[in-house]
Amino acid sequence: MRIKYARKFEKQLQKLPNRIQQKCFARIRIFEDNPYDSRLRTHHLSGTLSGRQAFWIDFRYRVIFIIADEKGQHVAYFSAIGTHAIYD
Repeated sequence: MRIKYARKFEKQLQKLPNRIQQKCFARIRIFEDNPYDSRLRTHHLSGTLSGRQAFWIDFRYRVIFIIADEKGQHVAYFSAIGTHAIYD
């Protein structure tokens, strides 16, 4: 699956500790093969984030994304990364 990164996501990622960035890159490789791999704990969001999904980087950090159809292909748009507080 192709992945596109929002500028906000890129800025948030750069601010994270190196060890979390490395974990994130490892999780993204898993995501590319299977966005619903059980190791990611991918789940749908509700409320103000309805229509979006998230997956775990670790117990504390999450990635919020949307899967859209672009020219007949599924594309994941990563919009935010951070602690559980990104849901607020």
